[in-house]
Amino acid sequence: MKTFYNDHICPRKSKNRAANRKWLVGKLVKKFRKYPNLKDGEAATYFKRRCDLDLNKSSLTKALKNARNVVYGDAAAQYLRLRYYAETLLMCNPGSTIEIDVSPQLDSDPIFEKIYVCLDGCKKGFKAGCRPLIGLDGAFF
Repeated sequence: MKTFYNDHICPRKSKNRAANRKWLVGKLVKKFRKYPNLKDGEAATYFKRRCDLDLNKSSLTKALKNARNVVYGDAAAQYLRLRYYAETLLMCNPGSTIEIDVSPQLDSDPIFEKIYVCLDGCKKGFKAGCRPLIGLDGAFF
């Protein structure tokens, strides 16, 4: 090269094939740990300002979902651990009451509805501090 021309006439591109979902998730995991309520628009402005990238909305939404799963864990996997949690509570607090209600499905796994936990210490404390009196007002029977 004999002569260097510093004038650039090529247009600037804001699309980059190297910015795939795996790369986006890696960047977004760090942001989610710092800002847990990160929204789609905030993530888009972050990548525009920081990396000068215009990202597709659907790919950004999928990357946000994957990053949330990495940081917070998959919700379905967490619900599968409820029975283990209940068994551990019963081993550590004998006499406790734990009930897990699910809605049965015909073609798939049951869907979690609610959980009831009453620790034995709470039961004993309530009974020890409760007066043995039942009061009725003018309620209709």
